[in-house]
Amino acid sequence: MRIFKPTYSKALPEGAKILKRKDGRWVQFRNKRKELVEGRLTKKGDRVLMGTELWHIEFLDNRQIKRDIVGFTDKAATETLGEKVKSLLYCQANRQTPDLDLQKWLEKVPLQIQKQLVGFGLLDGQRIEVGKMLSEFLDEYVDFLTKKELTPRHIREIAGTLRRIFKDCGFLTWMDISPDRLIAFLDGLRDGGRGISKRRYNSLLGTAKTFCRWMVKQRKALSSPIDLLDGLPDPQTDTRHAREPLKEDDLLRFLEAAAAGPEKFGLTGAERNFIYRFAIETALRSIDLRRLRVRDCNFTEHWILIQAGRTKNKKRTFVYLKAETSIELQQYCANKLPDTAVFHLPYKPVDMVRFDLANTKPAIPYVNENGEFFDFHCLKHQSASMYAANPETSEIVRQELTHHTTPTMARRYSHPQETSVRKAVEAGPDLRRPSRQKQLAAKTGTDFLSISCFTGGQIEAHVDTCGK
Repeated sequence: MRIFKPTYSKALPEGAKILKRKDGRWVQFRNKRKELVEGRLTKKGDRVLMGTELWHIEFLDNRQIKRDIVGFTDKAATETLGEKVKSLLYCQANRQTPDLDLQKWLEKVPLQIQKQLVGFGLLDGQRIEVGKMLSEFLDEYVDFLTKKELTPRHIREIAGTLRRIFKDCGFLTWMDISPDRLIAFLDGLRDGGRGISKRRYNSLLGTAKTFCRWMVKQRKALSSPIDLLDGLPDPQTDTRHAREPLKEDDLLRFLEAAAAGPEKFGLTGAERNFIYRFAIETALRSIDLRRLRVRDCNFTEHWILIQAGRTKNKKRTFVYLKAETSIELQQYCANKLPDTAVFHLPYKPVDMVRFDLANTKPAIPYVNENGEFFDFHCLKHQSASMYAANPETSEIVRQELTHHTTPTMARRYSHPQETSVRKAVEAGPDLRRPSRQKQLAAKTGTDFLSISCFTGGQIEAHVDTCGK
């Protein structure tokens, strides 16, 4: 391997100064940029030999073909390039994949040098795509997500998130993606805890990491520059929209207020009451209710079918109904065609909930004193809490009833009711009960038993005969 500067000759410039040195005659003159440069004078004395600004690397590849790579203006940088070329030749000869350090170095090499390496067969031709605009890659990514049959809304959210990250971080090409700039952007949104939540922070980071992993998987890049970044710990401690279901009596008052309320959002009070009760009993999200069709309801066997393409977890789900709820649903669907949507919810169902909360006497606050919300999605929390309160319902059945993929998520939606908690507290052991030694002492009259360490009052001696 040889590192050198190729030479070329040019006519002797006017006003050039000829210098005599031990190694021959040289010419000194100023170039177009008014810089003082030197070149060797030819034997005829009418031209000057000049070296190129860029250093070159000459080597034999594994097929013994002489190659010439144009390097950098800096000789040391060109020598480093030569060492990396040797490593690539070694990997090619031994059919090995370049190690992580070599891959990262290749990502940062100028596009022109990458093209040279591709031309010599030392680098996969697809790798040079990293010089394309990220907007082009994003269009390809959207096509990929579309072929995976993700919902259009989900795809729009992903694409919008990535476009915002690319714009605000100043990422134009793959080479621009920097872990430090991405973290600085996310930390700015976080604003020391006053901005986005930890969960949102991790979601944005996860979207960017998934895109970069797709680039690597599609052989458009060698490695992801942000794959080693970690999200924020304990996101559950930083919930910005905490939800809390209503107490049982408050829930009944809310439903009564809805039933007695006026027509609003294109729904009568009775219709809103039924929608709330149906959402609680089935634990369905608002989007699931919107997608439900009359043909998906079986009024005879009391169940509804949520098609796989309409659920969040993409699973075909049977939801069983109470017999009386099924009868009400049949009445609600009277005169509707099979392909008609069962429910017509407002664009923002939360507005409907807030309206009926305000009409409850006395009014139930949308946000309680602890900063916890009761919105339409909280009806799913209400459902999970209702099923969790029944000790005869196993965890796996609760998971099925709430349509969650994991028991952990089902537990996350379950909120213990105050009455159940108080009942559990009252059912706990009486820690004022005397020990067996104390009971025997009281029986012999050598000691007394006090019901409280503050009142000094006495209780009757009670001898524990257990274990005798």
